[in-house]
Amino acid sequence: MLLDKLYRKFWDKIDKSDADRVAKEVLPEGIELIENIPYVPGGNKWQVIDVIRPEKREGSLPVIIDVHGGGLQGGTKYGNRPYCYRLASYGFIVFAMDYSLSPEYRYPAHLEDVNESLLWIKDHLEEYGGDEKNVFITGDSAGGMLAIHETLVNNDIDLAASYGLVQPGFSFNAVALTSGMLEFDKSVMIKILFPGIFGTWSKKKASHYKDLDLSGLIRKETVPPCFLVTSKEDFIRGATVRFAELLKNKDIPYVLYDYPRCAEQKLPHVFSVLQPSSVKGRDCIEKMIAFFKERMK
Repeated sequence: MLLDKLYRKFWDKIDKSDADRVAKEVLPEGIELIENIPYVPGGNKWQVIDVIRPEKREGSLPVIIDVHGGGLQGGTKYGNRPYCYRLASYGFIVFAMDYSLSPEYRYPAHLEDVNESLLWIKDHLEEYGGDEKNVFITGDSAGGMLAIHETLVNNDIDLAASYGLVQPGFSFNAVALTSGMLEFDKSVMIKILFPGIFGTWSKKKASHYKDLDLSGLIRKETVPPCFLVTSKEDFIRGATVRFAELLKNKDIPYVLYDYPRCAEQKLPHVFSVLQPSSVKGRDCIEKMIAFFKERMK
């Protein structure tokens, strides 16, 4: 369909821009990359995962699982590589997966792939030196949406059953959501992307659309402490602010960093992921790492 071709053309252009950005980054030294490991035997081109870890290691290291953004139609783990290298430089093993994208695949294929990657991580955690007692999950934009929903699938047997997914069985210490795409009914941009993601304009016909309403899913027993980031220049800032209020009402521990405009740099949507070596990018990442370390066992 013509609209699907337009979606792909748009996101391919964004991904090329992302690749150009990554090529200009100076990555932290002393980091090892093991890339493009299939997490689904005989899977498609997106069903691969990277392991990013310090070259010098003693014993098991805490783990961060990172889910990239891109409106469920674009983005790659490669686009998040400088960010993941920065996370690994603090002494973490980082697992970063690609996942099937729309419009070639419709929701919930994205969540199914993230879940498959977590099942793979669970089986290979010890092999790559990860500490199962200290596992964190992060996601930016659409990756934030997938990270919180995967956290819920992991912890809520009824939701896992509704998707037909096997629970990975992690005990996440915390979750970090950077400018999360946490609402599907308020952002004009997301409304434009809707038919590409679901293959229909109709909410009633959209598979699992009702399962995307976080207000009916969030419970204290299914959501670990949350680290939330947004900024005044984030075009979906309101979603993070309202999610923070939801966590507050559910008595779930969280912190919210809502960065104001500043003179040093622009702070757009997912700025800490796109600009991890910038002053404010480093500041945000250091705050998140401190939040994680406070919750390590």
